[in-house]
Amino acid sequence: METYFIAAMCDVHADREAEFNEWYDARHVPELLRLPGFRSVRRMILTEYQFPTGGSSHTDGHYRHLSLIEIEADDLQAALAGLAGLERGPVESFLVSGRVMTSLYRQHSYAAAQSLA
Repeated sequence: METYFIAAMCDVHADREAEFNEWYDARHVPELLRLPGFRSVRRMILTEYQFPTGGSSHTDGHYRHLSLIEIEADDLQAALAGLAGLERGPVESFLVSGRVMTSLYRQHSYAAAQSLA
């Protein structure tokens, strides 16, 4: 059994942010977690402080929203096939065009503070 993560990053129209968060938390996350192999969803919002990047504004170029979706599967393609059946709903109307990126990662290693003691 392998562990994978979908990293989904996006920017949302400011006037639709509350509506997007309601849809994501109340509808999309439960739909994802009903799919076989989907174990967790962690949502993050960009902080105001970022590491310096050669003179650009501290948040320039960064996506405001990040979701890490954890999947455990022997057959990744079979697990991802479940995504095709999800209702897209109003998601496209929330998103800033050209400011969406999704990547898939396989867990390489894991460490936690408790395991280092």
